[in-house]
Amino acid sequence: MFFVTVRYYKTIKKDPTKSLNYEPGMQPYEYMGTVSGETGADSECAALSKRQILVMTVFGLGVIACVTFTIRNSWTTKQISSWFLGLGIVTGIVSGFDMNKIARTFIKGCKPMVFASFMVGFATAVSLVMTDGQVMDTIVNALSMPLNAMGSVLGAGFMVVINALINLLIPSGSGQAAVVMPLMVPLADLSGITRQVAVQAFQFGDGLSNLATPLNGPLMGCLALAGVNFPKYFKWAIKYIFIEIGVAVLVTMGLQLAGWTGL
Repeated sequence: MFFVTVRYYKTIKKDPTKSLNYEPGMQPYEYMGTVSGETGADSECAALSKRQILVMTVFGLGVIACVTFTIRNSWTTKQISSWFLGLGIVTGIVSGFDMNKIARTFIKGCKPMVFASFMVGFATAVSLVMTDGQVMDTIVNALSMPLNAMGSVLGAGFMVVINALINLLIPSGSGQAAVVMPLMVPLADLSGITRQVAVQAFQFGDGLSNLATPLNGPLMGCLALAGVNFPKYFKWAIKYIFIEIGVAVLVTMGLQLAGWTGL
């Protein structure tokens, strides 16, 4: 994904209209993130003021402290979110803002997150309904039946595809494991697929297709924050996702051919 990101960056640097944020009729500053329409040398060479450097230093130290406390004290999202709320107030004071301006700036910053939060909640609700309504049990059973006729090597590769398809509907790793593994493990034993390969197939399928499902709350939240609609993102990303899944299928088949049972 690093090389994909670098390639995308080089593409939009050469032709900004290739940006996923671009819509016909937009001015460059509207989709490239420059401030107040500034472009060229004026926007690139603006020097940071001493106050801005101080704000960046305070924020950076706050992030380092948060990581340290999280590792040492096993902080959860409650402690981390509280820390960043306090850090936001501190950086506002260092920036020279009064409390009213800090509050207004905070509310303004929350606006993009409202839509993102709705998308995360909606995606989670759909996944929950399908899982608790036992709709997924029927789907998993139908997808797993062809494994018996494929043999161990082809079956191992197909197991990756099955898990990737199921992950489109249940992007939660723990939720997918609870639904899938009780069926996959006996099928793997009957088909001659080692259990370690079956677990690896699950891990590949669970992770890779997270980038392709609108039911993945974090993905939809990030797209909402970036201002990119899902259809445009999907059209751009799907070729890379297919490549990753194809490589995962070949690797899994190779592991089964070698009789991998873990270390």
